[in-house]
Amino acid sequence: MKFLWRLFGAMFLIFSFPVQASASIPDFLDELFDEMMVEYSAYRQPEFEALFSAHGLDPSDQGNKRDFFRINFLHDLFTTTSASNCARGGFLRIPYFWHWVEPNPRHSIISLPDSVPLTSVRTRPPYGNYASVADIDRLPALFLGDLVAEAPGYYHPECGSFFTFGWCSEREMSYTALMTSWGLKSKIWQSGIHTYSVVWCEFKTTSGSTKTLAAEVDNTFGSTTWREVPDSKSLNQWLEETGNGAQIDWYNNQARSQEQLEALRAKPVTQGAISRFRNLIQGAMSGGQ
Repeated sequence: MKFLWRLFGAMFLIFSFPVQASASIPDFLDELFDEMMVEYSAYRQPEFEALFSAHGLDPSDQGNKRDFFRINFLHDLFTTTSASNCARGGFLRIPYFWHWVEPNPRHSIISLPDSVPLTSVRTRPPYGNYASVADIDRLPALFLGDLVAEAPGYYHPECGSFFTFGWCSEREMSYTALMTSWGLKSKIWQSGIHTYSVVWCEFKTTSGSTKTLAAEVDNTFGSTTWREVPDSKSLNQWLEETGNGAQIDWYNNQARSQEQLEALRAKPVTQGAISRFRNLIQGAMSGGQ
């Protein structure tokens, strides 16, 4: 009898925790989406129905549903709601911090668990040209690697402790890197000093044809806007259009670089991160935020 109870307990744990701690970051988030697809699709059903009705898209097509909800799921994980220091929004409550301003709020961040100023932490490749870790532009491997750690790596006197942080370009580089890892065509668009992500989607219509829409995903201000892509525009043409800004080519190159994508695939996710993500997501969808 004891053996049967132990067997039942082991089976319960297996089925209760389908996402394993050894999964890479892209695989973990994809598996987490699959695990929560039913609950999450109900959470975003009004937007799904409105978009598909407005554009004559087939709501029963599984590929249509998967693309729409995955794009929004990742957005809901990463976004905040304003470009202000310490602003937290979205399911994972990732704080926003301005960068390249004086005084730089990142210079007040403390590195944990040693409780030393982030300005005193020396950089390592690929950040060799920066004065300190407080001054770097956080690439996807770091932004996401910190996010799936077992314990918070940072503290700020006005924000408390947190796992990772970033302003618009750092969020969008990570978002576009994950979209790319999932096989979706994505780019970062810059307008002035602000950036957001844009994802190319080919949807099946109710008549059986294909319609291309682009999702403009703003992971700073918590918005997603869908626009039809003209039939005359090819994917290559679309990818080359990235707005204007001195750093936009660098942002896109980093987000889609093999070095960053391989680093995301090589980084294991901790069991603590798996439990934390589940709790935050379920709490947010149930109205807990």
